[in-house]
Amino acid sequence: MSDTHNDVIETLRQQQVDAIEGQSKAAMSALAEWQKGVAAFVASAAPAGKTPEGLPEPQSMLTDYFRFAEQVLASQYEFALALLKPQSAGSGAGRS
Repeated sequence: MSDTHNDVIETLRQQQVDAIEGQSKAAMSALAEWQKGVAAFVASAAPAGKTPEGLPEPQSMLTDYFRFAEQVLASQYEFALALLKPQSAGSGAGRS
């Protein structure tokens, strides 16, 4: 493979990493905002040191968070596959 092809491949890889990092930052930002909202609710709805009724159990919150993380990862996987489609369609041309 020539240096030009290697450069193109490296550029595409870096673009994918940048896109995934952007998605991850967006997810973390959303989680941070959610956490602030929950903290404000708990602080305003409960006496000091007590958890208000109706607040989800920690196990449930953890399960929900990891389901969310699975969705983010699945989205990143689909994005990576979509990046390969144009390359795959073009790489098969002229081959027998």
